[in-house]
Amino acid sequence: MARHNGLDHGRLGLVVSTRCAKRAFDRNRFKRLVRESFRHRQRQLRGWDVVVIGRAGVAQYSNGQIVASLAGHWVKVQRCVKS
Repeated sequence: MARHNGLDHGRLGLVVSTRCAKRAFDRNRFKRLVRESFRHRQRQLRGWDVVVIGRAGVAQYSNGQIVASLAGHWVKVQRCVKS
């Protein structure tokens, strides 16, 4: 989800429950990957609040799969930002 925030910088919100990943290690790994990915796209997302909600089973995916999925989602968000 993305909403305009009226600021000159983007902000990130994360929601990762135990339903997404039972172990704290897996939840933290997912959050680290999301934060790093957002940091690389932050310039294109200026003025927007973005909330990432983890889905059940996120612990099963490799880092590469998560990063690839995020890249696709950032493209969708950027399309919304431009329009």
